[in-house]
Amino acid sequence: METKSKVQKSHPLFQPQIATFKTMQSLWQIRESHSHKGTFGKVLLVGGSFRMQGALNMATKACFHSGCGTLTLFTPLSSAQAIAAKNDLAMIIASPQDEEGYFANDAYLSLLDIENYRVIGCGNGMGTKESGLPLLEKIIRSGALVVLDADGINLLAKYKEQLLALIDLRTKPVIITPHLMEFSRLTGIEVSQIQKDPLAIVHAFCLQHPNLIVVLKSETTLISQAQKQDYCINRPDSALAKGGSGDVLCGIICGLSAWIANPFHAAVLGAFAHNQAAVGTLSPVAFTPLDLIENLAQVFAKLDHQINSK
Repeated sequence: METKSKVQKSHPLFQPQIATFKTMQSLWQIRESHSHKGTFGKVLLVGGSFRMQGALNMATKACFHSGCGTLTLFTPLSSAQAIAAKNDLAMIIASPQDEEGYFANDAYLSLLDIENYRVIGCGNGMGTKESGLPLLEKIIRSGALVVLDADGINLLAKYKEQLLALIDLRTKPVIITPHLMEFSRLTGIEVSQIQKDPLAIVHAFCLQHPNLIVVLKSETTLISQAQKQDYCINRPDSALAKGGSGDVLCGIICGLSAWIANPFHAAVLGAFAHNQAAVGTLSPVAFTPLDLIENLAQVFAKLDHQINSK
């Protein structure tokens, strides 16, 4: 109760705004016709491994379908070969790998020109080996907007003292997209305790780390940043309860962040579009994360139409 009262006092906008097409109107940004690929930003996605290249591949497709100008992948050699065989949407930089197909200890040395990217997403399928730490540190030290998902969050939790200190020093925010268990690892608070009052706990964490934008994924998703109006997506859908859905969400947020000026708005819109892309499925049983990507165009077209018809 003490934490909750402190959060309410520090955060006057304690009641979240429900995300609907109407409430998304003020966040959506129209793309200028007179533009080019540079207008819409360069994205770098860092992740993948021999065992989990599919996670990065799904994030890649979702990112490109969410409007970025150009997209580059930095991934271990075996993952790079597998993705190159089935995905033509991204440029690929193959990283040195260890004997298991994860990033090698010196992989970060091969990540050049890091300051050329507007957005860097990290974590999908990369594993949590210690060899990923210097790579993640290099990304956090960059001047790009950073999006951490999956093993990027797990590495952050594993080395949270040093990595959160780096995040607190950044000028641009870091967007994290944890599910409840990942957020529990990061905060040290049991899942059952988080479920009792997720908004208060997210607030307390965001107030400690103002550079973080938290997208807490669950049946009801919360999007929060210190001193900002929270948003809530309250449309549970079992079609999203499948491996790979989170990788698609990460890709959507990275793609939108490349061209939507406000990172918090990009995070809210990304979570909303991800949820809406599952609406109307004939069967949640047969629905896949690839169907989410296929349906994004309908969601974005509806947002464009609502703005243009004002």
